[in-house]
Amino acid sequence: MMFRSAGHKTLRARVWEVVLTVAMMRLCVWVAISILKALGLAAQVDLSHTPFLGVSTNYLLPGFNFDPAQGLTSPWVILGLLIAIVGAPHMEEIVFRWFVCRSLASDDSGNLISTPEGKGLGIVLFGSFIVFGILHGQGYFSLAIQGVGGLFLARLWFRNGPGLKAAYFSCVAAHSFYNASVAIQEWIA
Repeated sequence: MMFRSAGHKTLRARVWEVVLTVAMMRLCVWVAISILKALGLAAQVDLSHTPFLGVSTNYLLPGFNFDPAQGLTSPWVILGLLIAIVGAPHMEEIVFRWFVCRSLASDDSGNLISTPEGKGLGIVLFGSFIVFGILHGQGYFSLAIQGVGGLFLARLWFRNGPGLKAAYFSCVAAHSFYNASVAIQEWIA
C-alpha cells in the first residue's frame, strides 16, 4: 500500500525515499501541466514563469527576470529564497504532515488508520491533497500541482515513519529539495 511504512532502519534508505519522492513530485508536476495544457485549462496561466512554490514566492519573488548574480544582491530575493526553501517547508510540514498525518490520520503506533470507511486515507486526501493545494493560492492549477506534491509528502511521512523525527525531517528535506529545484529551474529558464 502507498501509505504503509517501509520499515527503514538506515539513513541511506530514508535518503533514497526522499530523493524518490522529489523525483515523483517533479514527474507529476510535468504530467499535471501537460494534462492541463491538453484540456485547454492552462491557457490563462503563464507556464513559462509561474512560481510553483505558492503564496510566499508569488509575493516575495514576483519574477525571475534577472540573472543569479543580480538576484543574490537583493535582500528581498534572498529572503524570499530562504522562506521558500527553509522556512515554508518547516512550517507546512508541521501543519500538513505532523498535524494531519500524525494527529488525525494515524494510530498510536504511527500507522495510517485503516477502517472500512477509509477514515485515515480520507483525512490524508483532504488535508494533504486538497487543503495543501488550495492554500498555495492558484485555484485548480495549484490543486493539480501542489496538491499532488502534498500527497507525495504524506506518503513519505508514512514511509519513513513511524519515528516522528525521521518522518518529519524526511518531509522537510523533500519539501526543501523540491522548492530549491523549482527555484533553480525558474532561475535558469
